Amino acid sequence: EGTKVDVTFDASAGITVLQSAGPTGFHAIDTFDAELTRPCSLSAVLCGGIVDRGVFLSNVDIVAASLVAARVVPEEPFANSVAGVRIELELLNTIPSGGSIVVAFPSALTFASEAPAQPAFD
Repeated sequence: EGTKVDVTFDASAGITVLQSAGPTGFHAIDTFDAELTRPCSLSAVLCGGIVDRGVFLSNVDIVAASLVAARVVPEEPFANSVAGVRIELELLNTIPSGGSIVVAFPSALTFASEAPAQPAFD
């Protein structure tokens, strides 16, 4: 039986997780004998002296972050009124370039036309 080693990088390591939900991809871990290891070319990769190797270690599934805060506020919250709706979001992450915000309205709120509404951003 081998020796168990747990290595933890805390937040000060500055490791950034994927910006969106999904699998991370496979991980690889190697252990090296420092006396037999040398840098490979001009990269940070080490060559030689590999003692243990673990490749294709499991993906980690990253889940979507929750919105910090979200509200839908009709300008006129009265039955049968016609007015705008303000959507207030506080995001944990930035929206990537080319990303979008999708809002699904319940059947109690309908648009007067089928044309997409043009929102104003604050």
